Amino acid sequence: MYMRVLSVATAIGLAAAQHPGPISEGNPPLVTSFCTLAGGCVPQQKSITVDANWRWYHGASGSNCYDGNSWDSALCPDPTTCIENCVLEGVSEAGYRSTYGISTTDDSLTLDFITEHAYGKNVGSRTYLLNGAGDGYEMFRLKNTEFTFDVDVSALVCGLNGALYFVQMDEDGGASRFGGNTAGAKYGTGYCDAQAPPAVPPCLLAGRSLLHPLPRRPCLLARPEPSSSDPLTPPRSVRTTSSTSTARATSSTGRRA
Repeated sequence: MYMRVLSVATAIGLAAAQHPGPISEGNPPLVTSFCTLAGGCVPQQKSITVDANWRWYHGASGSNCYDGNSWDSALCPDPTTCIENCVLEGVSEAGYRSTYGISTTDDSLTLDFITEHAYGKNVGSRTYLLNGAGDGYEMFRLKNTEFTFDVDVSALVCGLNGALYFVQMDEDGGASRFGGNTAGAKYGTGYCDAQAPPAVPPCLLAGRSLLHPLPRRPCLLARPEPSSSDPLTPPRSVRTTSSTSTARATSSTGRRA
């Protein structure tokens, strides 16, 4: 299944992900609603996951496989060896809040821009909505439906913005297509954008403090870069985009016309 996945972002970072580490993943729960004219709105229990780019990618001894802007030459002399030596670590539900500034309450998701933690500072995040089982991304079929959400920008300062958008991704995060990926959607793998073909996001909605524009951003043809959905292709560098400070997205609704 290769369709649209909902992403909420406060930055874009590094892509690297394969085998899950020993810490159990604690995807925070999030309630959405599906509405019809006949049956009204029915709450649905989902959960969210943080993008693999933000997770700890490390070897058996706990040393970082990627540090700063380069791969560890001993653990990752080549992509295949890197996959064998490194794991993508899980995050507890408490860790989502304390490390990444990500928290949920019923039908709301809060993303803090800067979060100080025991090992340093986290800047921004990107999260995805998982399905009810928590083993794949929630896939949105938008034909003849309506998608709605509310965003609280009261805590945003001038010049910062947050983004909520759809992006085309594998439902399982690329696990079935790439043999080196056993972490999958639960660990936030498989992100692609217009600079990492073949994924083509239809548009991106951004809300900025004070001005509140909602620009439509169609994909532009760009020089191909190594695909972040390919587990054998290491990323070039860390990239960042516009960010948010404590943005909150509330319940999403699908409504049949």
